[in-house]
Amino acid sequence: MKPRFLVVFLLLFALRAYSQNAPIVDYKVKTAGNIKERTEMLDALRSRIYGQTKMTVEFVVKHFKAANNYAWFEGDAQRKDGKPITFREDDANDCCHVEALFQRRAGKWIIAEAAAFSTDVWYEAIAKKYPAAPKEIWPKNSPALLSAYINTLHYPVKTAGTGRNNTKFLRALKDKKGNLLGNVYIQDFNNDIFNKLLITKQEEGKTDTLYFINNYLFMNPQGQNITSSQREFNGYKIESFKSDSFDMFGIGKHGASDGATIEWNYKTKLFEVVQEL
Repeated sequence: MKPRFLVVFLLLFALRAYSQNAPIVDYKVKTAGNIKERTEMLDALRSRIYGQTKMTVEFVVKHFKAANNYAWFEGDAQRKDGKPITFREDDANDCCHVEALFQRRAGKWIIAEAAAFSTDVWYEAIAKKYPAAPKEIWPKNSPALLSAYINTLHYPVKTAGTGRNNTKFLRALKDKKGNLLGNVYIQDFNNDIFNKLLITKQEEGKTDTLYFINNYLFMNPQGQNITSSQREFNGYKIESFKSDSFDMFGIGKHGASDGATIEWNYKTKLFEVVQEL
């Protein structure tokens, strides 16, 4: 190998190694050392939200880490004047969470992608879109690190269904302190009407199933939770999410059933049905 090509090769190798091992900078708490860049990013996000809502907001920062010219922010917005954030009744918003991916270009932090009050997990699998962003900037088990569709989740019981093996991530459920409880997936679905649902959590490389719906059977780790009516069953649909629960209803030949709520029981440490179909 000629010397000049060897030099180029070594430089490229060194740059790649540096990008893979770039130090992680935590911007969650404002300090004298990070105030300039932290303020630059949050002001850009604040301006973006003002342009969309005409509200001046402050942030309760839950996660904010940067490395290799990328930074990921998660937090809640609140009005600077202390008034509650409100929307028109016909607006679809889930207040008050905000997420943003920043990128540093020519020494300046800009917003690569961001959303406020979204009703879906808009950033699912975003890490694949930005391969230069170190995965360490995202929280552990973040939907950002997932593939768009996950086909490796299977409950260890052979079940009846539509015969399809499609799986879709819907949302992460969190406790009152913002800690991850589990990720919600649906299987065997069409237009978000599903036959199977899983709530799973990955710890130490192992995926635990915390709740499972298979057609008429509802189960948690203690066994059968409830069974729903098998008559004229066509599937289920989730109506709304809260941080640690969700509301859903069954769909039959003659329309929708009464709703059910599945939520985290803080005493038993289990997901349970608190209102039956």
